[in-house]
Amino acid sequence: MSVEDSWEVIHDWLAFHHPTMLGLLRGPAKAAEFRKLEKTLGVALPDSFKESYLIHDGSDPVSGVLVGLPLMPLAEIGRVWESWADIADDEDLVQELSENLSSHPKGAVQPLYAHRGWVPFAGDVQNFVALDFAPGPKGTAGQVINAGRDDEVRHAIASTFEGFLAFVAGLFTAGRVAANPDEPKDAPKWLGVAGKKADLLTGLPDLLKRKK
Repeated sequence: MSVEDSWEVIHDWLAFHHPTMLGLLRGPAKAAEFRKLEKTLGVALPDSFKESYLIHDGSDPVSGVLVGLPLMPLAEIGRVWESWADIADDEDLVQELSENLSSHPKGAVQPLYAHRGWVPFAGDVQNFVALDFAPGPKGTAGQVINAGRDDEVRHAIASTFEGFLAFVAGLFTAGRVAANPDEPKDAPKWLGVAGKKADLLTGLPDLLKRKK
């Protein structure tokens, strides 16, 4: 599924179930913002990632459009990446905090607490989904992973950003997404996994099993 098709699925679901959430998605990014972020990161962003951000440069930070996760604007991506890059530069600290971490599938993601090659784009400063430009020996550069403070297992969610967005769109079409039941139905700001108190990150192991 293309980036455009995936967003069309998400837009259609929101328009039917919770149209007010469409207003929480930002407009397209500007070319200059891509150049600024690439200069900060020192890597070229994938074309599919840029295509997506030319549709939406993130979402309202107090919202969970991507199954409970906000989509970070490009400027926020740079800020969050820099904060984690500082942690990644402390090799002793990273080694200490990485003792209980693992990769799934095995060897796909480096089992580390932080790495400069991980570029967060959805979630928050503590726990997020990221582009991985420094994969494990069985991973793919540019794959999408989960990372951050709380997850002990680093999952390779999709081999590309396009694949990740298609995975998310598939959750919408499969009826796996619902509004947070604790919020008014006419103005929800957070989505989650249907029937569970989980978002995309906390429900990831089960969602990936169902993906297979």
